[in-house]
Amino acid sequence: MDYHKESGHTYHTVSSDIREEYESFVGNLDPDTYLDDIKDASSDFMEAIPFVLKLVDRRSGKAVMADLQLDTYTAEMFYLYAIEGIPRFLMRSENGDLRELNAEELEFFDFGLDLNAFLSYNALFDCLQESWGGRPAISMLVVLNQFAARMKLDWAAYSGKENYLSIAEVALLAGMKEKSVRNLAAKELDAKFNPDCRLTLISTTNAAKWLEGRRKFKPSQLLKNKPAIDQFLKIAYDFF
Repeated sequence: MDYHKESGHTYHTVSSDIREEYESFVGNLDPDTYLDDIKDASSDFMEAIPFVLKLVDRRSGKAVMADLQLDTYTAEMFYLYAIEGIPRFLMRSENGDLRELNAEELEFFDFGLDLNAFLSYNALFDCLQESWGGRPAISMLVVLNQFAARMKLDWAAYSGKENYLSIAEVALLAGMKEKSVRNLAAKELDAKFNPDCRLTLISTTNAAKWLEGRRKFKPSQLLKNKPAIDQFLKIAYDFF
């Protein structure tokens, strides 16, 4: 598994024009702020829809555009794991409580659908930014990148194998600015530059130990059942 490259959906590069706002969300992202950011970004989409689609109630013949709402379930699910450490994508709500999916339920499980749905949000807002002057949901980039970083860290815990995180990924998990982590990476994290991927990398062993002392780091709620753990490892291998 190549956990070292910052490309694809393992790590979305943050351009300089949104870097300041992106970093303002790191370590400070709560559910309301996150959903408000998505709704603000989607407002241009809702305004653009009538120019692209015409949705009509078949009985009344009246337009139903005003009733459209953005489905945020998938976005919330990614937030719960990335920021709160709760692997909601492998859990089901039952009587108000969350439980891990069992072996039978996992037979019909497809994480790729959820990931593609989440990535579609970004693609949607990017298209609107280019064509309608809309804005991206920058907090979603934070969540996506932190989701991948946490998955790499937890993969090492489940598999018992060493893994490596970039400085950017450790900064996300610590809720700190990348520059701050970079300044202490060599001394406190034994970070080493990898010429193959041209990144300074930190072992998951060192990262996990160091993160325990960070005030804004929220440890993951680790899965307990083997079927769910096996599915997690498969997701990590296939997508991250």
